[in-house]
Parts: sequence; structure tokens; C-alpha cells
Amino acid sequence: VQKNINAPDCYYEKSKSMENEKEKQTKTNISLYSTNTEKDYSYEVLNDGTISITGYNGGYTYGLEIPSTIDGKKVSEIGYQAFYYADIAGPVTIPNTVKTIGSKAFYYCDKISSVKIGSGVTYIDPSAFILTSNNSEYKVESTNKNYTSIDGVVFSKDKKQICFYPQNKSSNSYTIPSYVEIVGKYCFAECSTLKNISIPNSIKRLEYAAFAECIGLTEITLSTNLEVIGDYAFNYLNIENITIPSKVKEIGATAFVNARKLKNINVDANNNYYSSINGILFNKDKTTLLIYPAGKTETKYQIPNTTKIVNENAFLDVPIVSIIIPKSVEELGDWCFARTNITTITIPDTVKKIGYGICTECTELRSAIVNSSVNLPYEMFYNCTNLSKVTLNNNIEELDSRVFMNCTSLKEITLPSNLKKIIYSFIGCTNLKNVVIPSGVTYINKGSFPDTTNIDISKTKLIKLETGDY
Repeated sequence: VQKNINAPDCYYEKSKSMENEKEKQTKTNISLYSTNTEKDYSYEVLNDGTISITGYNGGYTYGLEIPSTIDGKKVSEIGYQAFYYADIAGPVTIPNTVKTIGSKAFYYCDKISSVKIGSGVTYIDPSAFILTSNNSEYKVESTNKNYTSIDGVVFSKDKKQICFYPQNKSSNSYTIPSYVEIVGKYCFAECSTLKNISIPNSIKRLEYAAFAECIGLTEITLSTNLEVIGDYAFNYLNIENITIPSKVKEIGATAFVNARKLKNINVDANNNYYSSINGILFNKDKTTLLIYPAGKTETKYQIPNTTKIVNENAFLDVPIVSIIIPKSVEELGDWCFARTNITTITIPDTVKKIGYGICTECTELRSAIVNSSVNLPYEMFYNCTNLSKVTLNNNIEELDSRVFMNCTSLKEITLPSNLKKIIYSFIGCTNLKNVVIPSGVTYINKGSFPDTTNIDISKTKLIKLETGDY
């Protein structure tokens, strides 16, 4: 069964793909200039008799005023993806009746120039305005009890959190006010023209994707009182060095994913949770390797002998060629070496836990030696298209789904003598012509091997069932 798991990449789901861009372009080309009417909206009636807008069916519209009533019912909610890719431009006005603006409500409405938020809004999902790249200003009605706007930027009413910064704001520099304590989820995401950001020492938290894809930022100084750096906080930033302040106690595993110029993550010596060795982030006692910066130029790295855990995503998308794993290592986290340029890997017998997809899409990987007896997990070598030589510990008992999926250079493999179960493990291994199944195997499900693979079950008690399973 295919799991709904993928190696981390971007802070939002990959609907920013060419396929969806084509969908958007097609919709734009066929739409006509039209006047906004109640008939342009799809909706559902909520339990209290009010309406949640679920879709926009109108043609091209410049200057959208969302109605406060539709079919005589009050509009209280703008639902999930309600205006997803909608062909609207210019200013957007959200009426005072609306209480909730849902997830991705205006996703990819990249012609919107400003957003006016009504007095009744009590909650705006942080993803509501992702990829509204032409938006230069937010305005919140002064009587709103939950949000306020200052110079086109949305804050919580108490001003302790900065919530939404317009992606196309005219200035390329910004100073976060000194009364702010939290930079909200997605707050500055995709603000590509922002070149300078001043973060005051009042800031305690940088939430998920707070500065993701702010590609104009080349340096950043963090608050001395900062405590939390969320996942994807600096996704795709072009900074080369960063120093983790003394009070930081939580850093998301994907906080610096695809920050491809980042060479050093330094840590204040007084920090009680983190440390750094040559710009590589570890926990304080150096037993867990947390993040290897993607901008480092070394092609080979020897993991220190103090290391017991290689954290999830630790080397994700790092263009490193060789990683040597010492016998001190006991755990390899999910996707820890995924999409690197490693050519070989040897997993020592001391490793007791292996996460999902640790070598996913390592397209330069040619040989793998697994001395650990741990069962091979989901997508361990997925899309390793040059992998041709594999040596496995004989005490491995199970090969999980898609372990060797699309390893098209794999022509032969000796399976572990104590193997018991094979589950969709060799899908897409089109050059694997013959495989001998060890005597202890009790189950192989249909589709585990390509139809072109000759499966020799003569050493086993297996029989092929009508379902195609063994």
C-alpha cells in the first residue's frame, strides 16, 4: 500500500508545479471580463444557517467585493481554497459578515493588488493568502477585535504577532516593530523583493515558513530572545551564515531546507540545547547530528564518533558525494541522506533504527552495503536509478513498500537468507531479470516485482494464488 509520505521539499504542497500552472493559464485564457454577481459563487449552508463560500465560478473580475449575503443568507466564511486560482485582479474586499477565512482561500490569486478585511473576521488561516504575489497592501477595519493593520501589514490585535506581510510591498526593507513577539506562519513567505529585515530582540518565535523563499535576503540576525525556529522558516534563503542565539530551544528539522548557499550554522556558546562543529548543527552533547548546511563545499564528510543519531532530513538536498557513518551511530532518521550526491553508502551493524526514505532519489548512488539487521523501510532506495550493487544483512526479515522502487540499474540481488516478507519492494526495477527467493519467505504480494522478472520460488513453500500474491 502506498503511504502518503514524501521527502520534504517546499513549505507548501507541490501544487506550484507546471501542471497546475498550466491549469491556471488555461482558465485565464478562456475567462471573460464579467461583473461579480451572487451566481458566481458556490457555497454550503452551515449549521447556523449562514453560508460558507466554497468556490468562485466567475470570469475575469477586476475589483472583487465579496457579497455579505447570497440567496438571502449571510456569508460568514470563506472556505478552503474557495478562490483557488481564481481569475481576479485588483483590490479584494471581504465583508464585515465574514468570521473565518479558511486554508488557502485565495491561493495563487496572483493578480490581487490589495485586501480589505472586514470588522467581523475572527480567524484567518495562515495559508489563506499564499502566492498572492502582486498584493501590496492589507487593510483591516479599525473596529475588528482580532486583527489590525499597520502600514499595510496585518498584526494580531494586541500586536504581539505579525501575521501577514504583503508579498509585493513597495519597500525592499522592513523593520519588525519592537512590540512583536511572534513572526507568524507563512508571514513573509515568498516576499522575494525583500532585501533587508530587522528583527528586534522582542521576537521569541519564528513560526513555520516564516521567511520561506525570501530569496532577496542574504543575511539575517536573529533576536537574542528567540526560543523557537519552525520548520521551513528559512526555506530557500540565500544566507551564507547564521548564528543561533543562546535561548533557542527548538529548531525544526526542515528549518533550512534548500538554503543552498548556507555554509555555517553557528551556535552561541551559552545555548543549552544546541552546539556546532565546523558550522554543522548538533544537539548540545553532540550525540545527534541535526542539520548539515547545504552550501558547504566539502565533497566528503566523516560523521563524528560521538554521534548516535543522524536526525531526519539532516543532509536532505546537500550536494555531498561521500558520507562515512561510524559504528557509534544507532539511528538514521527519515530522509536523512535523501537527494544527496552520495555514490556509496555503508550502514553499520550498530544501527538499530532506520527511518523512511533515507536514500530517496540519491541518483548518483551506485552501491549500498547494509550491515544492519533492521528491516528495510518504505522508499529506502526509491529512485536510486544508478544503484547496481546491493549487499544486505542476512538477518533482515522484511522489505517494505517501494524499498527499491525504480532502481532501474539493479540487475541482480541476493536476498537475505532469513527474509520472510516482500511487499511492493521492487516496483519499476525493470532490469532485474531473475531473483531467487530464500526458503523462509512466507509472503510476496502481487506487484512486488516487475512482470518481466523471473521469480524463482523453488526453495520455498510458496504457491502463486489467483490474486497474484504468493
